[in-house]
Amino acid sequence: MYVVHVMYPNPADATQEFDMRHYLEVHMPMGIGYLHREFGVRPCRVEVCGGTYGADRTNASADYNCFGSVYFETKQEADTFIELFEMERPRGVLAADWPKYTPADPIAVLGEIKVLDIDETLEKGKAVIEIAEREYDAR
Repeated sequence: MYVVHVMYPNPADATQEFDMRHYLEVHMPMGIGYLHREFGVRPCRVEVCGGTYGADRTNASADYNCFGSVYFETKQEADTFIELFEMERPRGVLAADWPKYTPADPIAVLGEIKVLDIDETLEKGKAVIEIAEREYDAR
């Protein structure tokens, strides 16, 4: 499985708040709609992480306002995201929408998803913690 993560920076000097309603009701449907219209690609899952906060438990300390994650079964499907932004009209329309909901241009990364077995990971964790603590104590 592959994913496109779109991250929305939270600049300290922002004069505009992130508009989650616009993002969910307008921008996401527009982007997903373009992928389907132009390439016949339908994501298998879409997630949005909003209400972000940093170490002090406030949004002001969060580096990002929001993360949008769009999942695809194949790399070829995920790559349509890049192809979409190589097309003048969809790129222009989507970019023109950014100021309506976000104070900064988004950053996108694409990657392959690896799903870990939680029981196996916890078991491995016991061993690696023990080794790491011995190394730490030996310093």
